[in-house]
Amino acid sequence: VVSVFAIGMWSSMGIGKDMFRLLGDAYDYSMYPAGLALLIVLVMYIFDLFLPPTANHRQFLRSRVAQVLLAIACALLLLSCLLMQRQYPFAPLLVTICFCPTSTAFVRHSMPHRSSKTMARAGEIVDSNC
Repeated sequence: VVSVFAIGMWSSMGIGKDMFRLLGDAYDYSMYPAGLALLIVLVMYIFDLFLPPTANHRQFLRSRVAQVLLAIACALLLLSCLLMQRQYPFAPLLVTICFCPTSTAFVRHSMPHRSSKTMARAGEIVDSNC
């Protein structure tokens, strides 16, 4: 899935020329998402570090708010890497390829899981048919 996406987005067979032109025009804005991501991570670090030791400060990193903030920071860093296409023309394709395992894990996590009993029964049915 990610390979098809990469070919469609970054090659001349798809919309690659238009995407490279769009990213090249937005090169001047490439530092803003990186700075904002750094600010988000820094604020998360300060809030986690400077809470008193008696407070339950480890729960902050496990909360949904912290997870969403960390996801936003990662997305902003990704956007910053994509916007630096004028200086690093290989960056969009490289970033897309490097996120193949992450996208596979996301798809696997979003699919419903089968219980071990269901899998055991499925194995018994296959064994009995052979």
